[in-house]
Amino acid sequence: MDKIHTIARAYIRDKDSLLLAHNGNNFFLPGGHVKYNEPLLTALKREIKEELDLEDVKIGGFFGVVENVWDNKGSPFHEQCFIFEIFSSLLSSDIPVISKEPHITFHWGLITHLQNDNFLPRGINDFLENYSRTHEARFYSSF
Repeated sequence: MDKIHTIARAYIRDKDSLLLAHNGNNFFLPGGHVKYNEPLLTALKREIKEELDLEDVKIGGFFGVVENVWDNKGSPFHEQCFIFEIFSSLLSSDIPVISKEPHITFHWGLITHLQNDNFLPRGINDFLENYSRTHEARFYSSF
């Protein structure tokens, strides 16, 4: 049965840097899958706790949704990423961020260099750039 993956992602910025997760191949915003019957914001706080061991986070504005479909090792994969701004006094681009999950690492990336990195999902660079100019929630689809 086909399914749509709902993802809650965190936009965490400090100065000119954005916190990025890295899985060995790709960069993406921290966060992850929303479980069945779990509210988006609860899922985002849970993911931040699991990945970064942070409970002291404040959720800011809603940036919007980035939707993508791609081939994932021979199977179609459809995801919708809901992106929210997150604030924490415990995060600083001057201090390395240690992952609590073995399959990902965290890095502070310069916002101006994100176009050069393998930053997923597809289209997120333009999506975030549009948000920074307009401050309006947006929708992007790669369909």
